[in-house]
Amino acid sequence: MSNEKVISKNISLTIGIPAYNRPESFKKIIEQLSLLSVQGIGISILIIDDCSDKSKYEDMLSVSKSLISEHKIIHLRNNSNLGYARNFIRLFEESNSDYLMPIADDDIIFEEGFNSAINFLLENQVDLLSPMWIREDKIHRGRNSRGAIFLQDFMECSHHAPGIFYNVNTCKKYLAQLKDLLNENCAMTHIYPQVILSMKMLADSHKGYWFDAPIGKHGESLPSGIRDPGGNKYMSYKSFLLQASALDNLLHELDPTLDREVAIERIRSKYATWIYESQNIEHSLKEIFLMALSALKRSIKFWK
Repeated sequence: MSNEKVISKNISLTIGIPAYNRPESFKKIIEQLSLLSVQGIGISILIIDDCSDKSKYEDMLSVSKSLISEHKIIHLRNNSNLGYARNFIRLFEESNSDYLMPIADDDIIFEEGFNSAINFLLENQVDLLSPMWIREDKIHRGRNSRGAIFLQDFMECSHHAPGIFYNVNTCKKYLAQLKDLLNENCAMTHIYPQVILSMKMLADSHKGYWFDAPIGKHGESLPSGIRDPGGNKYMSYKSFLLQASALDNLLHELDPTLDREVAIERIRSKYATWIYESQNIEHSLKEIFLMALSALKRSIKFWK
């Protein structure tokens, strides 16, 4: 990537924390992030509280106000609970930096990996950088080698949002599309807005890159309250079906390319595995058949 050198050796980064009702874990991550320091980069920490209970919000606010840090710390609060996807979008809307890196309040950052990724960004202009992320001592996201991210990798590189570096100006071009999909009750966008964002960026040939150093890991892995538009838990069998159908539709809306076809096959394989492993498989055969039939009809129509 020697042809991608940046003239300026200074970039700015916003570390975005979508917070909600977890003051204990919030305190741990905000204290950790406040100590990060890398030469050649300006860091802001942006906390957007999704209308936590008043007492818990006040606890989190007092933590961020009491910190002595060289970084700018911005603490905002939504007037009502927006949910994960809309809060994710607001992180970009409120950021004026070159890059945004979301982080969950129950995660742990590896300073060495973080510094290494920043040094890479100082030398290379990419729109999306997906470093390795660890869970239970195994690679949960990312690869142990560097290289370009292609369209067919869009879910693999972004299914876990924390620790990914996004070019803010590039991403802002897609926020209206994400909002439209949310208004249309797209299950995939409600649960994985970062996946849809990555898909659209890579489909438009923006530069994505794998980074071969682990930047962080799951901490306490606290329960998630994320649900699809139907109110189903995002890891439930019924939600898997809705996610798969929505994502299949979005992929078919892309211009026909070999990369698109590979992406479709990968996504179908991934969701077939998730559905098979679901605890509610005994109720699934009819719905799986109908979903497969619908997908087959679209494929036949495309190839005519």
